Amino acid sequence: MKYLTFNESEIPVEKTFEIYGTNYRIAILYNEYGNFYSLYLKTDTGDFLYTTKIVYGVNIIHAKIPGFTAKIIPLKPEDLESGVMTENSVTPENFDAVRLYVV
Repeated sequence: MKYLTFNESEIPVEKTFEIYGTNYRIAILYNEYGNFYSLYLKTDTGDFLYTTKIVYGVNIIHAKIPGFTAKIIPLKPEDLESGVMTENSVTPENFDAVRLYVV
């Protein structure tokens, strides 16, 4: 299963990914006051499409975005395999173990 690759040590970061044949720029930022990560989805030319807080086990894209049909779900690989969630949030301590799966 495809996932988006980010490491905690590189945040804040913006990368370009091909998702279902279209390139998108995805930025990950950390809010130290709220202790959470945010995802920013942009077109390949940098036009803003969507932003949200990253919540473990929940589809990051929970709004209709014209032309974007993928789901992005943050999970640890072992939770994906077992079907049992062992985390309830994405934190600096577990960020590198969590994958942003594209389905």
